[in-house]
Amino acid sequence: YALASRALNLTSAAASAGTLSATLNSASPTTQSISGLSTTAGVYTAVKLMDFDLKATSGPINVSLISGTLTSTGTIANDVASAELRDGTSVLSSVTGAGTFSFSSLNIEIATGTTKTLSIWVQAKDINTGSVVKADGINAAVTAVTASSGTNFTSASITPTVTGNIMYLYQYAPTIALS
Repeated sequence: YALASRALNLTSAAASAGTLSATLNSASPTTQSISGLSTTAGVYTAVKLMDFDLKATSGPINVSLISGTLTSTGTIANDVASAELRDGTSVLSSVTGAGTFSFSSLNIEIATGTTKTLSIWVQAKDINTGSVVKADGINAAVTAVTASSGTNFTSASITPTVTGNIMYLYQYAPTIALS
């Protein structure tokens, strides 16, 4: 049997390294009073500080670390027990302490041309046992995002400053309705 010869031409294209940007999400909470803080020692209240967007362009991105700062008009160590990074209702990472946060060992995939919205929450301490002083204001800022892109794991790390609005902490706060 005679076999015809065939030629295969293989071409390869290198994957584009992605770029990353971070911005405050338009649905991020505005400056406001947060009521309902516990008066029982050791009982914490979850408070959303900000929503922020990470956008991948030119190629896919894998985020491995997000870090930043927490600030207070009072004393941050008295106001905050822990900080959390959330994707919707899912807690991706949590760190105890106050002042700074560093959510490490993340594996957040962001496809090319898409935006991932994440949130920073804190567990606010109770209000009547010498912790939170009524009307203390807290906010968060994302200051570094470590990521990689492409098959060679090219660095796509950025140092943005994405700052959320101030949330004022109260046990009780008025609700105003216009009629």
